[in-house]
Amino acid sequence: MTGLKEARVNKGISQAELAAAIGVSQTVVSILETNDIYPGDALSAEIHSALGDFGNERRENKMSQNQKVLKYMIDNGKITQSDAVAFRCFRLGARIHDLRRAGYRIITETKYYRNEDGCGHYAEYRLAEATA
Repeated sequence: MTGLKEARVNKGISQAELAAAIGVSQTVVSILETNDIYPGDALSAEIHSALGDFGNERRENKMSQNQKVLKYMIDNGKITQSDAVAFRCFRLGARIHDLRRAGYRIITETKYYRNEDGCGHYAEYRLAEATA
């Protein structure tokens, strides 16, 4: 998040102190400071409560990880972990869980693969078709 680190430093608090104030780990604060992601509404409110207004950041240009996953599924029809890693989402299962809790019907299909290194399974997620 643009401006988050500057606001935290100007307040004279460490990442760990901010993390404790907003109820997340220090790692989450670090990720927010160094990546082009935006937290959900609840976490955003906690950050603003802890730091106050910190600049002219425009939220409409930022997307949460959940929003990125949802947009990818809408645009491409499906998503796998390797798709999500391309936009720095490393916990796809957690994002799918959050979207399901938000009311989205997401179908999980287990796919089999075989290549020169061996074989295995991976999950592929897609939005369920809306029924009338």
